[in-house]
Amino acid sequence: RTFPDMAAHFRTIALATSLLLFLISWVGAGWAIKAQYVIMAFLALSIVAFLGGAAANFQLELIKKNWFPVYASHGMSIWTMFAIYFPAVTGIMAGVNMSGDLKDPARSIPIGTLAAVGVGFLVYLIQIVLVGGAQTRLQLMDSSFETLCRQALFGSGSLVVAGVFAATLSSAIGSFLGAPRILQ
Repeated sequence: RTFPDMAAHFRTIALATSLLLFLISWVGAGWAIKAQYVIMAFLALSIVAFLGGAAANFQLELIKKNWFPVYASHGMSIWTMFAIYFPAVTGIMAGVNMSGDLKDPARSIPIGTLAAVGVGFLVYLIQIVLVGGAQTRLQLMDSSFETLCRQALFGSGSLVVAGVFAATLSSAIGSFLGAPRILQ
């Protein structure tokens, strides 16, 4: 839906991406961690772009109109809403999967996990409030991503798209590194 002209090439792109991620993890965790830093930079820029755009377009009247839920009248349930946000927090476990590389896992895992939960909670809370005040209910339900791209700071909607790719790649690298360690 984001790139309809490339629909015929999705399988090739997916296979090439999987191969690249496999090669990064094959070379070693060091390369994967370096790749994660680059990915995290794109993700941070994306968050700044879409949150900044939402803040610039924030209207108190919109947040008041959007404050109360009406998802049930649109054929959705609380579980549908949960399903939208839950995958976003599963990446927290990627850090736990890398516990073998930590100097002091007994200390680092609880601190890192709680910090990840706290930062994730703050980012999502800020996102919910700002986007809820920057988009109409119809935009939130039908075209939230497209509106985020249009509202991004300085016309940087491509950074928002890059952030989605960055989040996906980060999760994929975490899975490529974590799954074998868990099996081991």
